[in-house]
Amino acid sequence: MPSIIEMVALTRFDCMVGSSALMRQALTQAAHHCAHRQVGGRVLAEQPLMQNVLADLALESEAALALTLRMGRALDHPGTSRRPSSPAWSPRWASTGSASGRRR
Repeated sequence: MPSIIEMVALTRFDCMVGSSALMRQALTQAAHHCAHRQVGGRVLAEQPLMQNVLADLALESEAALALTLRMGRALDHPGTSRRPSSPAWSPRWASTGSASGRRR
């Protein structure tokens, strides 16, 4: 039974990786299309509303990738719920336990 549960978890993770990759591919194709398509004498990628759409697609794609990578880390390190200790995740003073070590 434990091996089946592990297999299901890895299958779900595989679906996350595939979905993130498909989102990235869709964004790449949409950006390429918009960069080469003209509407009303202007390149579609230069239209403000299309820029907003492409930005939303990029944000969603990056969020899916971040979630997938975080899940991958959780699968690699089971039982740890804390964030990795790196400047990208937490400020320097966070390890002291109080805000008194914060630089001003």
